[in-house]
Amino acid sequence: MKRLKLLWPLWTLCVKPIRAKYSAKSPNLNRNLSNRSALMAIWARCIKSNKWSWKRFGKKFYHFLKNILRNVWKVLV
Repeated sequence: MKRLKLLWPLWTLCVKPIRAKYSAKSPNLNRNLSNRSALMAIWARCIKSNKWSWKRFGKKFYHFLKNILRNVWKVLV
């Protein structure tokens, strides 16, 4: 329960604005967009590619985090 309380501000700051942004822009895009599904997509893409590497995963993960931080910054500013 404590963990949920800690995650709640993160959810409202990161996931909700991202979901709202994407669902408003293109209704065909999966409305159930969440950080977890995006992470799973990155992970699946890395596994599917022939040359598996942590470096590639790290790069995609870095961009994923950068986008989240950018969205949070836009919401806060």
